[in-house]
Amino acid sequence: MITCQIFLRPFSLKETELFMNDRDFGWSRKQIAEAQMVFGGLPFFFDLLNPDESLTWNINMLCFNQHALLRNESKKLLEATLKKSPVYNRIMERLSHNYYGMPKAQCQEELGIPQGTFTRAVDDLVKCGYVHESKDNYIKGHPLRLQLVDPFLLFHYNFLSKNAPVQVKSFEEYKADTGKYINWRGHAFEVLCLYHIEQIKKALGISGVNTNEYSWISSKKEGGAQIDLVIERDDGIANLCEEKFTDTAFSISSEYEEDLLNKIELYKQETKTKHATKLVLISVEGIKGSAHTEHITRVLKLDDLFD
Repeated sequence: MITCQIFLRPFSLKETELFMNDRDFGWSRKQIAEAQMVFGGLPFFFDLLNPDESLTWNINMLCFNQHALLRNESKKLLEATLKKSPVYNRIMERLSHNYYGMPKAQCQEELGIPQGTFTRAVDDLVKCGYVHESKDNYIKGHPLRLQLVDPFLLFHYNFLSKNAPVQVKSFEEYKADTGKYINWRGHAFEVLCLYHIEQIKKALGISGVNTNEYSWISSKKEGGAQIDLVIERDDGIANLCEEKFTDTAFSISSEYEEDLLNKIELYKQETKTKHATKLVLISVEGIKGSAHTEHITRVLKLDDLFD
């Protein structure tokens, strides 16, 4: 008989690094981050990795090979942490098609799940850290938004499930399609940043400030924009965060600077926020040079997420 539930938070990047250093992986922080972007922060998954091989080799062996151990692990993971109900899978599969989340009411309506059942299931998913729930303060009624933020489950629904939009036989095959790979890696890094919001807040010096964090998408059908992460602070500041996972230091062009300014202006216009907006760049490799950076108030690097 279950008398209580204990939520064990997955490893942070720093904890994953300590785990891997103890087992002599010898991987860089960038490789560790990408491993967490695939496997999440579950020690059980990390314990399956072969420290003598590359990350790509491990992903293929555990996820893509014909009898890969983790190929169908998502169902087992959900059943191990939650009740055996198909509702959880239906909700997360729907959310996996909306990288930046969707209104909670819309998700419930589209799936046709009874209100009570849906609410209880979402509560369970939020408690387990699989789904992030945020309040949209700039729409009438302040509706809630849901976003799937578990890295491994996102990876599963995008690559391994029978309804996955991308069907590949190996991770190398996917990486060969540079555009799609960069797109996935960029979004996976955004999810990683959301999971490490406390580390980001510490790096910004606002650990003690209450915040509401969410991704923002313009309502414009043409000429719109999206902001990877908004940290809306109780002290009257809204940090608008751009997040970049690149192989070299990120170079800011005049065109990119114009795009950033357009995003800020659209955000102000559509939200009618009274917060002062401050632009933050979270770049794995930092930035190259100082051109077109005058509107960026802070630059954080991957090391800040390991703090």
